[in-house]
Amino acid sequence: MKLNPTDGYVISPYIIWGELDYRGCVALGLAAAEDFKDLSFLKEIKSACQYIRRENRDYLFISFPLSSFCPKTTVFNLTDKKLAKFYKTTYENAQDEILKTFYQVRDLCGQELDVLQAQSLGKLWQNHFNPLTNLIDLDDFDASDSILHNCLATYKVYESSIGFELSGCIHHYILVQSFSSYKELITSLKDFCVSVKITEEGKEVLIHLYAADIESIRQEASKVKATLHTLPNTDYYEANELGENVSFFQNSIPGWCYGKETSLVRMGMS
Repeated sequence: MKLNPTDGYVISPYIIWGELDYRGCVALGLAAAEDFKDLSFLKEIKSACQYIRRENRDYLFISFPLSSFCPKTTVFNLTDKKLAKFYKTTYENAQDEILKTFYQVRDLCGQELDVLQAQSLGKLWQNHFNPLTNLIDLDDFDASDSILHNCLATYKVYESSIGFELSGCIHHYILVQSFSSYKELITSLKDFCVSVKITEEGKEVLIHLYAADIESIRQEASKVKATLHTLPNTDYYEANELGENVSFFQNSIPGWCYGKETSLVRMGMS
């Protein structure tokens, strides 16, 4: 089986996922100087958000569908000059809106935020795709090339009894539904890699477990489930098929958080 995630480019500090037209989306990555004290402010943000906790660092991505900013015309059959104008207008409109949202997020959370540039983004993606090895020297991250081409040596995944293997690393996911506060849930899961995708349709909390061997994954999964059992009003689903784990892996790519349907709905947990 091959990975087939949406690919993107860094136009620093923004990420363009998909095409620079109605088919794509634009995202801005933020890092808190200190851990986010609370995430309840995210309900005030109208755009899609993704909170990520990896390697003891908090990240937040804000995303917009580019269809909201595109000129009301098709990209097909445009002359080169008109196509360049189309792309320029789309990018500038999206940039204005995402900058306004950045200041809104900063004011709501009351914390200093760093805007992630190409190298910081590259490090985060490297840790997602290749958590056990460094595929490239981050100084060699080529922003003119696609994100996946920078970070993935192969798109081929191999099935394992608990998830899938990619470049010698086994990946496994646990999907969580909790009616507790974000702060309580994230604090309880601080020792694990967590991705929270928040859209108008709801929120999807994914715990990413990875290791070089299956037994280590099982031990970590047991720790996660023991922790979740201590939290009130919390349920979870442990992915047990190759396709489910791959879908969660693709869904939790740093910065790719725009989507209409959450996996909670697909798994019948909402």
